[in-house]
Amino acid sequence: MATCCNGATALRFTNADLPGDCGDLIDQAGVRVANMNCAGLYTGGGGNSVPLPFDVPDRATSITSITSCTGQTATLGATTSVQTGNNRRCTSPGCLFGGPLAVPNPGSTPTSVCVLNTVGGPPNGMGDCSTGVTTLSLPLSSVLFLTGDVATDPASTIAGIQPCPLCSSGSCIGGPNNSMSCTADTSNLGGNPAYPTSHDCPPDPMFNIGTLPVNFGLSTGTVTWTGRNATNDTGGTQGVQGRVFSGFCRDTNGTGAFQGTTPATAKECWRNGVAIGTACAEPFETCEQRNNGAFGPGGGANRTILAIGASNGLLGGPAAGTLVSIFTIRPTFDATVDAAGDLPGPGAVALPGTATLCTTANPCP
Repeated sequence: MATCCNGATALRFTNADLPGDCGDLIDQAGVRVANMNCAGLYTGGGGNSVPLPFDVPDRATSITSITSCTGQTATLGATTSVQTGNNRRCTSPGCLFGGPLAVPNPGSTPTSVCVLNTVGGPPNGMGDCSTGVTTLSLPLSSVLFLTGDVATDPASTIAGIQPCPLCSSGSCIGGPNNSMSCTADTSNLGGNPAYPTSHDCPPDPMFNIGTLPVNFGLSTGTVTWTGRNATNDTGGTQGVQGRVFSGFCRDTNGTGAFQGTTPATAKECWRNGVAIGTACAEPFETCEQRNNGAFGPGGGANRTILAIGASNGLLGGPAAGTLVSIFTIRPTFDATVDAAGDLPGPGAVALPGTATLCTTANPCP
């Protein structure tokens, strides 16, 4: 049992839909071209055609265990659904991470996607209870459903696009649980027509197009990724893209396809300026993203992603903070989704919210 951090055995973080500036996009000339919104999710390379950012589901609670403590620095680990009381607050593999995430594409409604995120591997990290400074590796498995708007609103009677079934007035709208009772996992996010959503109202499994493994790392500090020419190629086949954040082996002198048939089998070769694994080889000889840059439309010149977190001490009670992450998004190998989202490419998110020390994982108010 931990002997510091007020004797707490668990750390809870609940995110909120809060406005603000949580980072910057900087072009190859070093000029800031855009702010990055708090509570926003950014995805894809510079050729992405889906308007960004996406609204992040709020009210998501994740509880990690304090496995050991030195001074006021806690080592963080997983909690189980038995410890937290349900699988929507725990952090072991298979636990849910936030409510269903809607990814609407107003430019091409049929390519709109619903995403169910679960914890994909054991978390690990550190938290300083005196300052709130936290780093946490929390691998995710993102299950994608290519729903468009048809599954939720076949008669087009609801304004906007609803890629995920809604939970409205206590009842599911759309999906296999249509008209069944539900409890919303999110708010309506300021009137976003794609929310509120609930895990009581899942998308139809028939729309499942696969699972993306995401190496998700969260920090209350400042995280920076810079796109560079990815040099992890075999001799004479180096790619021409100069702003690669998340590279995968690709047949650039032939089909243009990426190596693999599923997200898990795609061969990653470059991440934030560092070679990953062995060099790409024929017939997938070049290490590239789908397109240069980050977070289009028109993001081909973007060279630096800067995400800025925030923290406050936890010893006096619940404290506001912001967890940020920059990560790689693998190709889905669904031609429609990869073209619209410009995948593979980088991703970034900022999660403002409240952190709380708890004596037990349940209750952990």
